[in-house]
Amino acid sequence: MTVIQCGERMTKTRQQMEKDVQFGLATLKSRERRKLRQLERERAICDDRLVRLRTLADKLKDLIVSKFDLGISLHDSDIRQMALKINKEETLIENFKASRRRTQKFKKSCAIGSRRITSFTSIKNFLAADHVSSEAQKIVHELRQEMENWPLTAICNADQSGFLRELHAARTLAARGEENGKLGSPYQQQPILLL
Repeated sequence: MTVIQCGERMTKTRQQMEKDVQFGLATLKSRERRKLRQLERERAICDDRLVRLRTLADKLKDLIVSKFDLGISLHDSDIRQMALKINKEETLIENFKASRRRTQKFKKSCAIGSRRITSFTSIKNFLAADHVSSEAQKIVHELRQEMENWPLTAICNADQSGFLRELHAARTLAARGEENGKLGSPYQQQPILLL
């Protein structure tokens, strides 16, 4: 160890100074490289999460549209449960909670709003109303021809009765701009009467 005397000037050779500068630059570059690698990893994670969220939203929208087509009543809690189920089974997004804010944003982006239920209809009739009415006319015509061959005491009358579902709220989710607020009934009975 060298002791510097008072008044003595500390001098470095040019090589020592260049070595110090190169060391500083080398460590600076490695620190910057570490930061850049960390930023790349974070961006890749963020991009991957966004892609998974878009995939989840697309699958959820398809599922909700299919439920609307079947005439099933939906609420915000149902959307949340479906989103959590899709995430659990398919997309596997970490820390995904399907919060109230996220469901509200999803409903807004897919143009889904609340709508008052105006009437109930059976699911079968809801899906194929034209086909049902044409088949009914055809059957009535065939039955009238067949009834002429039998005595009236041998003929039974069967009538289908639909029962309404008990709902706690008179509102459901529907696509914005949709005119009808129909909902399917859960079951039907067909009593037979002997004439």
